[in-house]
Amino acid sequence: NNMRSQLALDDGTAQTNVPRLLQLPMNGDKDKVVGVAAGIWHTVVWTSSGAVYSCGDNSYGQLGVGDKRAHGDIASVPGA
Repeated sequence: NNMRSQLALDDGTAQTNVPRLLQLPMNGDKDKVVGVAAGIWHTVVWTSSGAVYSCGDNSYGQLGVGDKRAHGDIASVPGA
């Protein structure tokens, strides 16, 4: 489900069984997603260039984006 925006579907979708392609702000054509980690309420994605992105619940700052608000879209993790 997407109850805490952990799927980065910032369109009000609460639950879906249909996969969706997400657009990440990649660093050039050769940058590729190399890993995804999913928690109960948040998701983290990292790329071959070392960039890290996260989305979902952030009540304790677990997204690493410098605030404690939920992110329904993919947020860049600074300093990663």
